Amino acid sequence: MRKKREVLTLAVAALAVLTLAVVLTVSVTAAVQFYQQRLTDPASADREELLRWLVVRDLSEESAQLRRTLAARLEEEFGGDRIDWNATAGQLDGTQRERLWQNVLLLLEPWFTQKVDGYFQLAATERLAYVDRTIDTIAVWRGVESLRSNSSENGQPHTPQPEFFPVLVERINQWQESATPEQRKRISRLLVAVQSRWLIRGLTGELSSP
Repeated sequence: MRKKREVLTLAVAALAVLTLAVVLTVSVTAAVQFYQQRLTDPASADREELLRWLVVRDLSEESAQLRRTLAARLEEEFGGDRIDWNATAGQLDGTQRERLWQNVLLLLEPWFTQKVDGYFQLAATERLAYVDRTIDTIAVWRGVESLRSNSSENGQPHTPQPEFFPVLVERINQWQESATPEQRKRISRLLVAVQSRWLIRGLTGELSSP
């Protein structure tokens, strides 16, 4: 009888330990997931935290206001500063790189809308510097296309991946077509200013032509 009680006690203890281990595992996993998803408000986030938004969240599931804020803050922080895209790619897996690419494309519309509005809020004497900053931002973020590999895991070639600049041009054309007549005029005027300045900077060696 004593041996049976000892066996029963050991079985209960083992079950308790196993249950505790499962509970702890679930709790730790939940805590890790919680802190991974818990991000700083883009309005007050620093550079690293802003980039984390692009890597860990699907921004299509976020509000339009959050995307507008994120687009504005990313330009504030990275408008003219280079990003080491090769180093960034080395820190991300394939899923994260693809998410970053898709999120950047998703932010193009709120970013461009803000650029159009901002251009026409400025005095004529301030617009050249504004256009230069717009060009600098495009030059920085077009490097995101380097995160997309042209070959698969098993060495088989992928379908050619879209590049940043052609995608931007295509989407601007789409936004312009669906805009009001007045907004189409505003978009056209900004595009002419950007294209003219980009050409001049390319000719003078300040920026390579797209």
